[in-house]
Order: sequence, then structure tokens, then C-alpha cells
Amino acid sequence: MPNIADTYAQTLYQIASQSLHLAQVYEDISNLRLAFKKEKKINAFILNPTINKARKQAFLHGALKAYTHQKTLDFVLFVIAKNRFEHLASIFESFLNLYKKNHHIQPAHVTVAQALNASTRNQFKMLTTKLTGHSQVELVEEVNPSLLGGYILRVADKQIDASLARQLKRLIHLVHYNYA
Repeated sequence: MPNIADTYAQTLYQIASQSLHLAQVYEDISNLRLAFKKEKKINAFILNPTINKARKQAFLHGALKAYTHQKTLDFVLFVIAKNRFEHLASIFESFLNLYKKNHHIQPAHVTVAQALNASTRNQFKMLTTKLTGHSQVELVEEVNPSLLGGYILRVADKQIDASLARQLKRLIHLVHYNYA
């Protein structure tokens, strides 16, 4: 049984698809999700129970009107009108997952010791394509200097840990085990 977020996400997907604005709405929702994650003040405002719906709608209308497609704006305002604002983040996430699933986009997450250059980024995309068979890959990069070198690639339920830190830990464990 679908939850609230899935139901709203499916509705938005259908509306955007029927109106032939699906790609624009996808881009809008991607940007909104990032904004809601980064800007804690937006979340605090939207989730504040002492601020009434009309004020929340007016704020969002003013903030989003110039930057989002009308279908996206109407949908966000509708969610607020239905008092479902606490579900906005999960609705955004469900919509993005639904879009990726229907467009065969494979999300992948790579953790590296240093930022990737374009060539290495493309190699990770090709590796993900080879592992999954999906031709489109959405690669999220994370830099973690504690890896020392190498990478950790997560795709669906698979993880490839080819980090130098892991190899050193394994070597230390083997030396300790063999000489203890």
C-alpha cells in the first residue's frame, strides 16, 4: 500500500507527464529537494506550526514563482493547502525515485579521497553501466580524505570498496593475525 509521499509523487508525475512538462518538473523538484536540505531555515519556516497555511503559501509562491514551472508551483501550494507540508521532503524524494525508475536512470554514489576529474567521473559512469545495464547514470560524488586513495562505489545493493584505507586495514589485520 503506497504511503502519502508515494501517492502525492505519483499524482505529480502523472500531471507533469500529461502536460508534457515532466523534465522541467523533475529539474524543479531536484532543485527544491537540494534547497530544502541545505537551507534549514526554509524547513523550519514550513514546519513551524505557529505560521498559518496562507503565510506559508504566500512565502513559497513568492520564492518559487520565478524559478519553477507553474505545475511545480501549483503542486507545492496544493500540498501546503492540504496540510501535508511535513511530507514535502519525502514527496520530493519519492517523485525523483519514480522519475529515475521510469527513465531507467541508475543512481550511484562514489566516495573518493580527492575530487574527480571529468575522465575519472566518466569511468565510474561506465563501470556503473556495466554493473547494472542502465545506460543513464546519476553519479553522486563525495570526497573523504580518510580513504587515502582509491574509491568506494555504491550502486543499488552493491558496494565495491577499493579504498587504500580498507586495504591497509586488511593488511594490518593479516599481519596481526599471522604474527600474534
